Amino acid sequence: MTPGICNALHDDHMATVRLLEDLETALTRAGRKKPPAPDDAGLARLLDELVAPMRQEITDHFAFEEEHLFPRVEQLGDTPMLTILKGEHNTIRPLAERLAGLIAASRRDGFDADAWAELYDLGLELAERETFHIQKEEMGFLPLLGHMLAPDEDRALAAAYADAKARS
Repeated sequence: MTPGICNALHDDHMATVRLLEDLETALTRAGRKKPPAPDDAGLARLLDELVAPMRQEITDHFAFEEEHLFPRVEQLGDTPMLTILKGEHNTIRPLAERLAGLIAASRRDGFDADAWAELYDLGLELAERETFHIQKEEMGFLPLLGHMLAPDEDRALAAAYADAKARS
C-alpha cells in the first residue's frame, strides 16, 4: 500500500477492529442471560469508548469512501465490489446507530434483561459484520485504490480525509 489515504484508512480499520474485539470479548465474558452489574466499570468504560469511534466510522469514514474513493474505483469498472461495500455500509449504519442508542440509554437508565439482551445481540452482530467488512476493504479495496492513485492525488485525499476527521 502506498502511504497516504490507504494508510490512513488502514489505521482507522485496525483501531476499529481492536475496539470490536474488545467489545466481543466483554460481551462474551458477561453473557447474554443477565445484565451486568451496575458497578461494572470496565464494561461501562468500554461501551463509552465505543460510541465516538463507531459514529466516526459510520459517518465520516463511510461517507469519505462513498464520496471520494468509490467513484474513482467505479471509473475502473469494478462495480461488483463497490455494490457489496455500499450494501454493507447501509447494513452497518443502522446497527451502529441502534447500538449507540442502547448504550446511551443504559448509561442513563441501567440495563434491564431485555435491553441487555438486545445490546448483546447487536454488539456481536455489529462486531461480526464490521470486522468482515473491514477485511474485504483491506484485501480488495485498499490494494486496488493504492495501485491506481497517483502520488499527488493520494496526498490530497489523505489531507482531505484528515480534515474531515478533524471537523467531526
